[in-house]
Amino acid sequence: MTQKHFILFPLLALLLLSGCVDPGYQPPQRPLAYMYPTLMPGTQLQQLKSVEVTVALLGEHLKTLGLWEPLVAAGLTDGELTTVVRSLAHRGYAELDARRTKSSVRWVAFLGLPDGRLVIEGWNEALPGKRVAKTWDMTKTDDL
Repeated sequence: MTQKHFILFPLLALLLLSGCVDPGYQPPQRPLAYMYPTLMPGTQLQQLKSVEVTVALLGEHLKTLGLWEPLVAAGLTDGELTTVVRSLAHRGYAELDARRTKSSVRWVAFLGLPDGRLVIEGWNEALPGKRVAKTWDMTKTDDL
């Protein structure tokens, strides 16, 4: 190797590595919707089925579980709930991650079961048992 290569390689490495780190970036401090599982093994996605639901109905179900108010207080947006609706319609799974917030709710998982039921599970530090879960039959017309 020539002396030119000894100078260029470290300079190029320094240039590439310095562009990878942004110390000013901070993830949002509000509940975020995810379409891929971080709370459960990805292999379980194959057992789930898509579920049609609306943002309004999700809000009602979250209110029933006592998760709505803490999530809204932590900054939950309609855009995040729309992502949940899209993910449930597409792959039968979605989640809200609120671990970076000051909310008592840490996470919420939405699962579409093969028989048409929707399961919502959450973790709320303010509740006695902390874990809450409920199942709704989405095939009934009165729930839609």
